[in-house]
Amino acid sequence: MPNWIFTAIVIILIIIYIWRVQYYKIKCERVFIDDLINSNLLKTGDLIIFKAYNNFNSIITSSYFGHIGMVVIDDKRGAMLFEANGMEKTPMKNHRTTTGIFYTPLLDRVRRYKGRCFWRSLNKKIDERLIAPFMSFINYALCNMRYEYDVVKSWLAKIIGAERCLNNTNCAELIFLCWIKLNLLPLSDYEKINTHYLKYVCAQTKMLNNYKYSELIEVVDEHFAHD
Repeated sequence: MPNWIFTAIVIILIIIYIWRVQYYKIKCERVFIDDLINSNLLKTGDLIIFKAYNNFNSIITSSYFGHIGMVVIDDKRGAMLFEANGMEKTPMKNHRTTTGIFYTPLLDRVRRYKGRCFWRSLNKKIDERLIAPFMSFINYALCNMRYEYDVVKSWLAKIIGAERCLNNTNCAELIFLCWIKLNLLPLSDYEKINTHYLKYVCAQTKMLNNYKYSELIEVVDEHFAHD
């Protein structure tokens, strides 16, 4: 095979890869965020998955989605989003956390996101007996955990088994820990590798005890004035 043909094939494959993970737009059912908030369909344990078009993280990680958070139905504050998010270069007001662990109103989070948001719903509610310990875990995370900015070092350490999910975390690892706390994954998975990477966490649908996640539903906002 002539060198120019081989080079052309490689370039074409790279272009297809970049288009598929970065620019391809998934088509799925849609729901307005305010309708979703008011519908009582949201449950603790549901997922909100994010796709950004203003960075190239997907090309580096080979994960179509770039971020993930978990819905928490708070008795006092309503639908919240629990997440780990790198905010190193983002302007923050003094009252905001700088650890990168956030617990914020879901409605505000979706409306302010510059990209697409998707909802994966659990097929049934979490056992009520697990909610209080889970809320304690959220409080622990907000006080003690931090977003891990040295992603490559952390990834390599976990690949060789030198490190597990600790207080320094990222969005996918936090969801992985939430699943264990909610009895959606067995505790034994904590010792496994590859189970807490973003690409796999976003694709996970079958959980323990006959729990499963729905197909993706895009969550959109009304672009005109809100009532």
